[in-house]
Order: sequence, then structure tokens, then C-alpha cells
Amino acid sequence: MILLPAGGSLLFIAKFSEYVDTKGAIANALGTVTGGLFLTVFYFVLAQKFLRLPSLSGPWVLETAISQTEYNPFKKMVLRYKILLLQDGTGLHGTAEKVYEKSDKERVFTGINRTNATIEGTVRKAYLGRSTIFLHAVEEGERRSFSWILEARCRHFGPRMRLTGQFSSTAGNAYGTVALTRIPIPNQVNEYRGMPLRWFSRLIEIVTAHAYREEWNQLRARIASLTAIADKFWKTHNSHIVAAALVLAEDRRFYSHGGTDPIAMGRALFKTVVENKIQGGSTLEQQLVRLLLSDYRKSLGRKLKEIVLAVRLHRVLQKDQIPVAYLVLAYFGWQMNGVRQAAHRLSINLKAPMVDEAAILIARIRYPEPRHPGFRWSMLTAKRQEWIAREIRARTYLLY
Repeated sequence: MILLPAGGSLLFIAKFSEYVDTKGAIANALGTVTGGLFLTVFYFVLAQKFLRLPSLSGPWVLETAISQTEYNPFKKMVLRYKILLLQDGTGLHGTAEKVYEKSDKERVFTGINRTNATIEGTVRKAYLGRSTIFLHAVEEGERRSFSWILEARCRHFGPRMRLTGQFSSTAGNAYGTVALTRIPIPNQVNEYRGMPLRWFSRLIEIVTAHAYREEWNQLRARIASLTAIADKFWKTHNSHIVAAALVLAEDRRFYSHGGTDPIAMGRALFKTVVENKIQGGSTLEQQLVRLLLSDYRKSLGRKLKEIVLAVRLHRVLQKDQIPVAYLVLAYFGWQMNGVRQAAHRLSINLKAPMVDEAAILIARIRYPEPRHPGFRWSMLTAKRQEWIAREIRARTYLLY
């Protein structure tokens, strides 16, 4: 045991207290620095993960609706542009082409008829609320150049991102609303996200490898000549809207199956057996086989042959060739064999068809026009036309 004088004890206690205070200060400083570093890293991760700028690069459809203007012909005018944006941090730049105009009449602009605009802009990031974009465009109009500026906020995020806001233009001192909708890539008509369907066609192909050889050889001979006709028609007509309308109306899962659709077949079987209602479950491939063979008998044997040959047809033709080939052969009504005759009789220009005109054509595939149309036929056709046109307009990216 060591005994210290009273003065020594006080000195020791003072030194020890000073040492403890120093260690505590160092610990507090280290804690502050560590906490600051942790918060910095945490904020950086949070900002990059959840508070990052919206990704705006890619193709968009921009639509403006004029609500106020000094130039009367511009009142209530609707304009649509297809724009391409490239984002560099908070900066935006790109190009735009005018594709549609609705005022006293509708106009669709294609090819060299489209006016061009250059775009510059910026993104204002919002940590609380929605990010805002500002775009300034200079457009080379039909008679003179003019510019417009817009401000829009993000409303929906992800692949279906949408922005809404307001714009002003130097043309007629116009003001109004604006909406930007992202164009999904790839631009397929169908939006099916269910179970894979091609396995069913592959199974049929394996099981029936040696069936219907004579019919298949006959079919292949007709396919070769039809393909040449369809390719020529596609090159000389701007008919992608008509083809898209056909897929939407007749075979919604067209781009997902391999020639035959087990979901449609199951639904048709259920309707027939349980509800005693006849409902078609044929794919476009099956309908094309029926047209090529001119076999319209209502029998199980004919249906099985059609399914087998449709699966093989799917292997021979590309997907995008099938709707065009079908349109070339389809029956639309009295004196309307094929889409060209139908368009001629209905006074539709296939080089620049409108949405409603595409709907008029495709509605006549389910309800062919008789020589003397009656009230019931007119009602059924009008209802189907309206539905088809609405489905196309709901997929704006198909139009341009």
C-alpha cells in the first residue's frame, strides 16, 4: 500500500481528471466525425437510390392543347409531337417532329411533311414533391420559325412516366396545357405479361410432325406468292395503323404465342360447353390458314388441321408479315376482297389512314358489309369501330 501526502493526492486527482477530460473530448470529437461521415454516406445512398433525378432520355409523345390565343384559327387546337430527349445530369436536349394537328380538321404528318424543332431544357430536382422539367423549343414552321416553352411536373414514374404542365408559344401568343407520355420500347401492340405461351405451339409441332403433309405442301406454295404480294403492299402503303388495329381487335396476344393461343382456346371451349355460346379462339395464323385453304367447315377435324398448320406457318413467316398478308386476303364485305378493294370502296387512303378509318376497315372483318346493309349490322359495326379506335388511341405510341 502506497501512501501519498495530502498535497500529492490532490495533484494526482487533478492530473487524472485532466486526462479523463482530454480522452472524453477526443471521444466526442471522434464520435462527431464518425456520425457526420455516416450521415453523409447515408444521405448519398438515399439520394442516389430514392431521391435521384427522373430518367428522361428516350422517345416521348408531347401533346399541347391551346386554351388562349390572339389568333382565332389556333383556338382549341391540339398538336402532337414525337420528341427524342437526351439527358445529361440536369440538362436536357433533343429534337421534335410534329406528327398530328387537330383544329377545324385532322391532319397527320408523315415523312417530309413533318416540321422539325430543336429542344433545350433542364430538370429541377425536388426533394419534397415532384421534379419539374423546363423545355424550350425552336420550330421551323410551314411559313415561319417560332418557339415555345413549357413547364411540366412528373406525375407517374417508371416505364409509363407521364408529365403534365403548361406551355406558351410565340405563334399567336398562344397558351395552354401540355402532356408528355413516354413511348415504351419495344413498341409492340400487345401488353401481355402472363405465362409463356410458345411452349404450347412447340408441343403441337413435336407431336404432329408427320401430320397433314399434303396440306402443308399445298399451303407453302401459296405462302411464297402471298409473301411477295404482302411485302410489295407494305412498301407502297403506310398501313401500320391498320395492321395494329387488326392485332388489337383479332389477336391481342399475337406477339406472345407461337401460332396458337391456349388461353383463347380454353376461353372458347368454356364459352361453348358451359355457356352454350360460340366464341372464336383463332389466332391470326389460324385465320390466315383458313383463308389460304378456303376451308370454312365447322368441324373438329378442320379445327385440328388449322391449328397444326398455323404452328408451321408461324415458323415460315415473320410475325410482322402475318397481319399484312392477312389484310391482303381478308374478306371485308360485298365487293371487298382484300384491304385494297375495301379501302377503295370506302374512300380510304391507305398511304395516310386515320385511326377512325383503320377502325372502319377492321370492324368489317368480324362483321362483313352485306350488299344491302341493315340497321342491326350498322349498330354492331359502329360499336366495334368505336371500341377499336379507342384501343388504338389508348396506345399513342402506335400512331407515329
